[in-house]
Amino acid sequence: MGNGPINVADFERLAAEKLEPGPLDYFAGGAGDETTLRENVEAWGHWRLRPRVLADVREVSTATEVLGK
Repeated sequence: MGNGPINVADFERLAAEKLEPGPLDYFAGGAGDETTLRENVEAWGHWRLRPRVLADVREVSTATEVLGK
């Protein structure tokens, strides 16, 4: 695996290195008191990826069912 960015915090650090303060603040900030921004960040913190290690992958499919279709 490479040493590239692997999560949002990594990308935010890279953006801070490349962008001027104005554009960086625009992308990193939220409107008003930033309540929605904080709630969104908190909500994403509840998600976890659970990789399936040693799973049989000889036959895989990306098929899915949404609303019965």
